[in-house]
Amino acid sequence: MLCTMHTILTSLLVKGETRQIYPRLHFPLHDDWDIESKLRNVSLPFIEDSNIHEKSNIFMNSIYERIVLQYGDFVSVYGSQSSTHRERMDVVVTCFFIDTGRNILDYIEVIRFVLKTGGVWINVGPLHYHNAQAVPYSYRDVLHMVQLLGFELLKEEKLLLSYCGEEEVSMKPEIYHTPIAAFRKREDGWKCPSGPSTYPVQEAMKRPNYVIKR
Repeated sequence: MLCTMHTILTSLLVKGETRQIYPRLHFPLHDDWDIESKLRNVSLPFIEDSNIHEKSNIFMNSIYERIVLQYGDFVSVYGSQSSTHRERMDVVVTCFFIDTGRNILDYIEVIRFVLKTGGVWINVGPLHYHNAQAVPYSYRDVLHMVQLLGFELLKEEKLLLSYCGEEEVSMKPEIYHTPIAAFRKREDGWKCPSGPSTYPVQEAMKRPNYVIKR
C-alpha cells in the first residue's frame, strides 16, 4: 500500500499520468456472478471528469502540493510528543482505522490534539480490534469515551457497506453494518495538563470487567 501511494504521489500525479491495475485478478472464483468482474481494471489515480483531464497538469500539480504521504505510527507522528501538529487541522477523517491500534484511547487523544477548537472529526468503520493487546470496547463505550474526551456528537447514522465494493460482484460479499459519525471538538473540552486522560474515562465507565491499558 505504501509503495503504491508513493508511486502515485511522486510519479503519476506529478507527470499527470495514469496506470491501469486489476485489483481483483488474484482473487479465486468464489461466489462470483461472472468472470468479467475479475478482469475489470481501475485507473490510478481515478479522475472521471473530462474537464479535469483537459487541465490535468494544473490539477495534478495542485493535488501533489496538497497531499502528503506520512510514514510512521499515527500516535508517534501526530501525538503530543511534538507541537508541530497541535490544533493544526480543521477536519480529520478516519475510515476503517480507529480499531487498528493497541489502544483506541490513544487515537482519540491524538485526533483531539491535532484538531482546532471547533474542528470536525468524521469516523466510519467497524471495531475489529486487529491488535491482540487491544481492549475490545463496544461501540457505545467508544462513543461515550469520545464525548468524555471533549467531543460533541453532531450526527450519527448506520451504513450497510463492504470494504472494497464486492457487494456488486459477489454472491457472498463481506458486508458491514457500520456507524458513521461526525463530532466537533468542544471549546470546553476536558484537558489534562499533567498526564493522560485515562482517569476520568475510567471513572465514568464504571465497568470492572474492562481494563484500560496505557
